[in-house]
Amino acid sequence: MAVILNCATFLSEDIDRADPKRKDVDEILKAGERASALTSQLLSFSRREIVKAEILDLNHVISGIKSLLQRTARESIEVELDLFPVLNPTKIDRGQLEQIIMNLSVNALDAMPEGGRVVVKTANVAVDEAAVRRYPGLRSGEYVTLAVSDTGRGMSSEARARAFEPFFTTKPRGAGTGLGLSTVYGIAQQAGGHVIIDNGADAGTTFTVYLPATSVRVEQTPLPVDASGDERRSRETILVVEDEDGVRSVVDRILSREGYEVVTAASGPEALETFVRHSGPIHLLLTDVVMPGMSGKELADRVKKANPETPVIYMSGYPEQITTQEGVEAGQTYIQKPFTARELLSKVRDVNLSATGSF
Repeated sequence: MAVILNCATFLSEDIDRADPKRKDVDEILKAGERASALTSQLLSFSRREIVKAEILDLNHVISGIKSLLQRTARESIEVELDLFPVLNPTKIDRGQLEQIIMNLSVNALDAMPEGGRVVVKTANVAVDEAAVRRYPGLRSGEYVTLAVSDTGRGMSSEARARAFEPFFTTKPRGAGTGLGLSTVYGIAQQAGGHVIIDNGADAGTTFTVYLPATSVRVEQTPLPVDASGDERRSRETILVVEDEDGVRSVVDRILSREGYEVVTAASGPEALETFVRHSGPIHLLLTDVVMPGMSGKELADRVKKANPETPVIYMSGYPEQITTQEGVEAGQTYIQKPFTARELLSKVRDVNLSATGSF
């Protein structure tokens, strides 16, 4: 799936919007994104996804996936962002927060087959006892809220009552999994928050996610950019270890286009030989977890014996119990397959490569 998503993205960047083939490429991208989202939903629903909570600015995360939101929407639908200018931070896994945003946005888009408007709004909210009585399950305190509204027909009382049930859907057969909203609810609850559904006065529906606010300030990093390589050029060297040829090639291309020097290996033993023979410093090890012969964790351990300061990012499409069996512990830097170029580059940028030395 990572190969499909990213190769389609490469094509999309190279094909002019007026080209009739562009529509086909966009459809491939949308199908790939839906399949990727389903994978994440299944992993979250089964509690098998590796979670790494961090202090985040919700506005910053929304802005980082703004282009994806707009690309997902049909031409007949307007996407509007109404972001509160000074938003309190919250503590949650970045991937899960992005999943909440996308799941609610896609749900809103599906509610308007004939077109309309989606509004994504953020706010700081103090929940008092009156609100707690009105919305059972919500607790008093300071929250950051994400509200996604549509101008569709609204939801019946029965649909609202069952909206968060796993596999419940009002969509035609084959058009929905019934996991999108239950996943949103599960993530919010896991983060100590809640989700509320309100119908509009005339039409439409608003889903509001309440996430506990924190007083810890966010150390802001630059928003992710497309992998064009024009806005950021770096000569840091990354060793990519992946046994699947297609994924290895795609990762190489993503990083190279961004300006990194990339050396690749198809196995742990080949990677060890590569870093021994490499003439310059290698600043990051990006390795698959499950590989024949030598696991990514074993490879990382041997690399760190040579240079303890070398950062490692693990890649895997397997659920958490498999990666745990392979020795990857919670809290280690990890990216779930399938991933997009934006997600990979964001993860790499989070690592301080300049502080590392050579092997």
